[in-house]
Amino acid sequence: MAEIDYMSEAKATFPIILELGFEEKLVLANAIADLLSILTTYHDMIDDEAERDRIRKYIAELIYKWLEIIAPIQYVPGLLDELSNLVRKPFTEIYSVLSEDFMAETITLTVVAKEKAFKSSEDEARIYSIYLENRARALLNALHGGKVNFNKYRVLRRIFGLPDGSEKIPYMITVIIQSVILSIHKS
Repeated sequence: MAEIDYMSEAKATFPIILELGFEEKLVLANAIADLLSILTTYHDMIDDEAERDRIRKYIAELIYKWLEIIAPIQYVPGLLDELSNLVRKPFTEIYSVLSEDFMAETITLTVVAKEKAFKSSEDEARIYSIYLENRARALLNALHGGKVNFNKYRVLRRIFGLPDGSEKIPYMITVIIQSVILSIHKS
């Protein structure tokens, strides 16, 4: 069987992002969080639907840039289907439920946790995974429009049931980013 060089393929897909070091990714993540907050506020202030559509496209581009920073994410069969059923609210409504700081910290936390997941002690990884799970649950509740009974969702129940630690971190990041990506396609 032929060996596939995934890194060469990834460099062709994300040439600039893969060249960035951790500090640069963190700076970019903070800038993305700030811009998302500004654009969402602007979106809520204007009445012109064409301008609102333009702002939603910028928001989507920023979220995809965030995905590039933390790529690759964990593939979880069935997760996207469950999240599609859960996510009802558009991203532009998120700041009415969750604070700007919440989203900024969540974006930053995904970058930090991804970087440190397998480089830190298991105690530190456990703390990151607990923070990420709490953020994922709050985000899903906000994007759903109310409290979610996560026990009704087999894949999410399995992910949330993983032991806290480095193994759980990539799954939590996937839940967070896929939820946000789904929300940018709601209107």
